[in-house]
Amino acid sequence: MKYYDKIKRPIAFAFILLIILPALFGCSAPKSSEADLMSVHFIDVGQGDCELVITPNGETMLIDAGVPDAGDDVVSYISSLGISEIDVFVASHYHEDHIGGSHDVFKAFDILSVLMLDTEVTTSCAKKLLDDVKEEESEVFYAKRGYEFSLGEAELLVLSPEKITDNGGNDDSIVLRMQYKDARYIFTGDAEKDAEEDMLSFYDVTELSCDVLKLGHHGSRTSTTDEFISAADPSIAVISCANGNSYGHPHKETLERVGARVAHIYRTDVFGSVVIV
Repeated sequence: MKYYDKIKRPIAFAFILLIILPALFGCSAPKSSEADLMSVHFIDVGQGDCELVITPNGETMLIDAGVPDAGDDVVSYISSLGISEIDVFVASHYHEDHIGGSHDVFKAFDILSVLMLDTEVTTSCAKKLLDDVKEEESEVFYAKRGYEFSLGEAELLVLSPEKITDNGGNDDSIVLRMQYKDARYIFTGDAEKDAEEDMLSFYDVTELSCDVLKLGHHGSRTSTTDEFISAADPSIAVISCANGNSYGHPHKETLERVGARVAHIYRTDVFGSVVIV
């Protein structure tokens, strides 16, 4: 297996190997080319979100693409892995810090399918995304609680939303649970307290528990309640945010809540891109 030439810090766990990248560029990402190894890349896109999943057989899923200015960076990151097509692009919701960079992604790669919200869009970035999806002729699937699909041997389940209530905003975020062998990930988009409470009322703890949790809304105090982090009970939490951002993300309250329960917290504003293999 080939790893980066420049690796800041490798940490071995019982079920994963976590590699923190010192920066978004100037190095190559680890590829999951060997049997049974999957890589999940939490790409540093500043004050936004972007996650790339690569299965052992080379299937790919990209969740969000950061802010518009990050589009070229996301393309360069993915291209450095030798990837030319994306099997599934997930637009978690329609805010610019999540889908702003998607236009560059659609121009650079073949996007075979798109998972998105079935709601009327009003913002320019969301309209641009719809135009790109139409031009690419990607197969479109609409996310709703209970929707399941596979990515290679990984099984994915949409935990939220049950219905659209926020016009494609934070609490409509597509929350995905991914199971691969004994490892479980939950990707939350910008889901906030109301969405978390809705999931907690519908699922029991065994369905919400995970090994790795991508915290909602960049570590904002509006997300990751005590009840939700207790139910998820992850070993690793990842926060995607920009250094010195104007929102003050991640908020102190969230770090205290998560820090009391989670052994390892990794932030893109501190470590750059984070890769879990």
